[in-house]
Amino acid sequence: MTPDKLINWVVGQKDRIETAIVTSVDTFLEKRRITHGYSNVVYDLRQTQEESTLLAKGGDFCYDRFTTGALYGLFYQGRRINTSLKFAAGFVCEAITDKKPIEIFDLGAGAGAVHLAVALCVEGAIQMGVTALPAIRIINIDISPVMLDFAANYSAPAFNQLFPEGFGHVIAEYESVSWTNSMGVEIVNPYIVASYVFDHSDNKEAVAKTFRDIVEKFDPEQVVLTTSWKKQELVESFAQDEQLSKKFIYEKIPFKWDLPIKGPMSTLQDYRKELNAMHGAGLINHDLVTWNEKSFYGAIFRRRQARMAIAFEESDTSPVNKLDLYQSRVKIRRDLVLSQTQLKAAKPDGRPTIILGSAGSGKSVVITERIKEIVEQQSYNPRLSILLTTFNKSLVSYLIDWLRNLLDDDKYRFLGNSENGRFRFTGSTIDNIRVLNFDKLPTQIGGIGGNLETGKFGLRRRMEEAVNRVVERRSLDRTRYKKILDPDFLHLEYIRVVYGLLYLDLEEYQKSERTGRGATPRLLYNSTERSIIWDCVKEYLVILNDGMPGFSTTDTIYTRRQKLYRGLEHDLPARFTHIFVDEFQDCTLADYQLFYGLAKDLNEVVLTGDYAQAVHLGASSQAPRAMEIFQEGKPAMKRRNIHHLKGSYRLPFRITECLRPLSEHINNSRSDVDVNIINPYRGAPPGARPILVYASSEEQMMTKLSWIHHHYQIFNFEGFGADGKRFITILENDQPLCDRINNKYADLATTDTILRLKGMEKDCIVWSTRVPVNTPGDEDYFVYTILTRTRSILIIAMFDETIPRYREIVKLFPKDRLMIWDEETEQYYQKEILNLPAAEVMA
Repeated sequence: MTPDKLINWVVGQKDRIETAIVTSVDTFLEKRRITHGYSNVVYDLRQTQEESTLLAKGGDFCYDRFTTGALYGLFYQGRRINTSLKFAAGFVCEAITDKKPIEIFDLGAGAGAVHLAVALCVEGAIQMGVTALPAIRIINIDISPVMLDFAANYSAPAFNQLFPEGFGHVIAEYESVSWTNSMGVEIVNPYIVASYVFDHSDNKEAVAKTFRDIVEKFDPEQVVLTTSWKKQELVESFAQDEQLSKKFIYEKIPFKWDLPIKGPMSTLQDYRKELNAMHGAGLINHDLVTWNEKSFYGAIFRRRQARMAIAFEESDTSPVNKLDLYQSRVKIRRDLVLSQTQLKAAKPDGRPTIILGSAGSGKSVVITERIKEIVEQQSYNPRLSILLTTFNKSLVSYLIDWLRNLLDDDKYRFLGNSENGRFRFTGSTIDNIRVLNFDKLPTQIGGIGGNLETGKFGLRRRMEEAVNRVVERRSLDRTRYKKILDPDFLHLEYIRVVYGLLYLDLEEYQKSERTGRGATPRLLYNSTERSIIWDCVKEYLVILNDGMPGFSTTDTIYTRRQKLYRGLEHDLPARFTHIFVDEFQDCTLADYQLFYGLAKDLNEVVLTGDYAQAVHLGASSQAPRAMEIFQEGKPAMKRRNIHHLKGSYRLPFRITECLRPLSEHINNSRSDVDVNIINPYRGAPPGARPILVYASSEEQMMTKLSWIHHHYQIFNFEGFGADGKRFITILENDQPLCDRINNKYADLATTDTILRLKGMEKDCIVWSTRVPVNTPGDEDYFVYTILTRTRSILIIAMFDETIPRYREIVKLFPKDRLMIWDEETEQYYQKEILNLPAAEVMA
């Protein structure tokens, strides 16, 4: 059997191949084209075509719209099969001649053209009488789950119907981005094909280096690089690598490689005309659609010395319905490999430390690693007393699990639960590590008990009563002092200024700066306004302590903290040898003093966080040093070490690119602290761009969100609960929208506040832009934190009642890094976001 015979057989099937291509696209479109209700498939196909032209202009194509695979079939699939046939026939003939199984890694597999070419050649061999066929496995790997979804569930099945023996013999696997075989298949006779992986505009050198590393790791029989002729320099730079040239013989594929299949693709051309005529698809349709590829360029690297053939077992060949999204998420904390920057930040050095990092940069990972380092350096010393605290209850549970995973099971007992982690080392009589929610420190550490009120209504009612008493006592004109008599303003003034900045008497409050409260009314020093505010806050504390009709005596989380501060100020001793604070940006000046008061050594206080996520304090967030009272009798507090963690490992690459201008905006607004600007990590998942969707009603938004959720479940959202239900998580709390969705699609949506989800991550986040934040002026911090909670899909839901500031924030995002969902959204974006004149808004 020769390659030419196989190629000639495949060429004879060109009409059937074309039919399979059209069938794959038509099946895909029919599955998504509905006769009633809502569908944006035609708009999306048009936008995908428009965006695909960026490649020819030297730009970047995101491969994230759900119609990308279908468009690829309509324009490129036949040509890619054609350019793959010669080396595919070579692979198959070598396997037959040498009687050895082969494994083909197709990096940049797209819609699976190499798989199709190989399986067609296998079909040809079978039809020509070859019976002793060795096993052939192809691992299709691509950055785009939507492309692999099309390859696995539309393209391969369409070809399988017409060429069942060839496609039944080839074992196909599909993985997104992880350029290794994470499915546990033993690699024995690998061939590597890199299909257009050098075509992306981002970081070409890094792509080339990663590819070289893969070649060295798997030591393949052959390497085939295919790309467009404009990218030839990167292919040739690979060929010039001195180490690799010792192993491989380089064979350049000429520009005008004589492609096997020639002539027109009449069936495809007619189908494109039909789509245009019936659905207004707006597809480019040239006078003559052919099999020819004009810009093809490539190279083949053949191993100088062939390896011995080794067999491997076949496995299930059925196409997958759910694909792995990018690199597998690390489930076991000890399996996570830290970067050099993270390892440096995790190294104990006896100095107070601040670890800054944007969302997804691994701050919580670093803090648990640093605790492990301390414990191991001191050989599980029973005198160690470590406190790890953060604000989010769910994050506390994660941190506890990570520490249990990192520490030596034989050297400690775990005595706590998911909310109160207590680690006691062998031979110890104390809890050597405590992991606690910050709000539990007063009760668990300070012994402060009693009733606790956290409900917004109860606290607001008490503040209203305080205002009424002060107004009556001082005979105030409510209209004149309307702004400062607002209960919400007064409550925040207490949290951020009176308690937060430790202005605990009227004289100090009257003469001191109200840091971070610039968006609230400007208050003169020593003014009547400040005196009124002080009286209202003081009366509020009296009501909390004494009660009022219909409301019992109670504490708030802030009055409890204030009591803990007083205890540390007077007789409560320091308890911890080391203190770690995760998400420190939510701490007030007073909160920091609690940590310094609890610490035996101020040099062993480690803070990790991101000022851009200061949803509790906004622009007033900062990290002060210890007050003099908490330095007495302790080693002098040294100069701080500050570590910056670069890049976001969790956030999808495209989302990070989109959010960077908002991150820069927050940074530019803060001259007092160092805000980390978010940057995409080159190894991060590409994911999809943020999806911008507008609806004029809740009903319409429900329909569109469920449609998006349906299309993008190919991103393999992780299930929640025993039934594996994949939620849409709506932030901020938009209960009416959530109810509307769940009334039609049971339990599809859940809604929450960012204050509760702080530090956590979800698969599908919807930002409801009609819900205001509790603290006007802090919108940027809330929005940034909401948008960085996703690890897969981010949806920005726009309404007629969208908060005006939110429109300004969306305007910051580069349009080419937003996926505008449909024509209605496009019109809204042009009119309401870009503020284009009516004459310029698309019809």
